[in-house]
Amino acid sequence: MSTFEKKGVYHSQLVKATADGPLAVQITGDITQSTFGAGKPPFINIKIDGKEHTYTIENKFIEEKLHGLKGHVVDITFTGSRDEADIEIYDTGAAPLAQRPAQTQRPAQTQQRAQAAPQRASHGVQGQTVGMAINNAVKLISVSVVPAKLDAYFLTPEFSKNVWTIASDLIRVSHMLEGGNLAPAAKDRPETSGKVEQHRPAQREPEPAQEPEPEDEPW
Repeated sequence: MSTFEKKGVYHSQLVKATADGPLAVQITGDITQSTFGAGKPPFINIKIDGKEHTYTIENKFIEEKLHGLKGHVVDITFTGSRDEADIEIYDTGAAPLAQRPAQTQRPAQTQQRAQAAPQRASHGVQGQTVGMAINNAVKLISVSVVPAKLDAYFLTPEFSKNVWTIASDLIRVSHMLEGGNLAPAAKDRPETSGKVEQHRPAQREPEPAQEPEPEDEPW
């Protein structure tokens, strides 16, 4: 019996359902824009425990992660909410549903690894750190793109590459700061040394006192 009785499932429900480990999800549809009006979040058709559901996508970051996964079975962990909502996907290289055998109970060792995995992303970077870095990268990109072209840009390879690059830089800076490696103060930075005096407005010289005009002598 499915954990979720209603067809529509929300991110907050899936956060609770995956608190102890990933959830096996079949992606049965493409990302679809809501027909209930402008500004409504998109959704995607999924199947959990053999029951069809529609999952409302919280933000563009999650939409990018789920893009192109129709026909696959993946293990997903859901965290956060709203703009900070995130998902961690495992077995993204899984075969299409038609080529996969019926799901069976995973071995205990596999379950243990899966339960431990959500706490860390690959290469020793915390999953929470990765999520925050990507969210901030998306925000930085969003303000640099013309709003009318933003939705189309989110689906381009250039967007994914730019998110990867900016998020990676943010994580490197985060690691440097966590290690106590702070940037020099502004007055000690070579690139700004001497510029403070250069941009400081020159003090005005006091204007000399003006002599009063002589009065006309009486005749």
